[in-house]
Amino acid sequence: MFRPIQPRQVQLQAGQVLANAVGTIRLPPETPNNPLRTTGDISRLLAESINQVRRGQLDVRAANTVGFLAGILLKALEQSRVEDGLTHLEAILGCKKDTQAQVFHFIAGEETHEQSSTTAEDN
Repeated sequence: MFRPIQPRQVQLQAGQVLANAVGTIRLPPETPNNPLRTTGDISRLLAESINQVRRGQLDVRAANTVGFLAGILLKALEQSRVEDGLTHLEAILGCKKDTQAQVFHFIAGEETHEQSSTTAEDN
């Protein structure tokens, strides 16, 4: 007895055939680690990954993962840079992160320019 194949079944079967035919393309295990310490390092990795996808050396899903993780790493590097700048400013101001900083130091008993002008006008 012949039973017609439903469209969803056709899609699933086609996907399985395609997955089996193409397979997953991966880098060899001996591929060296790529130190990613700067935005330039990340840019080079992304450029290399793009070219590997174009040559068929890297699976598109793996490249997508690399791109996603590279974006997270870029945000983390930026956050680190902001924190380093804040630490530097705190060191200049002589304050610590856990305490409230007093930016201005007022000395009692000294007149300001405005106070001396007011005093002179009153006389």
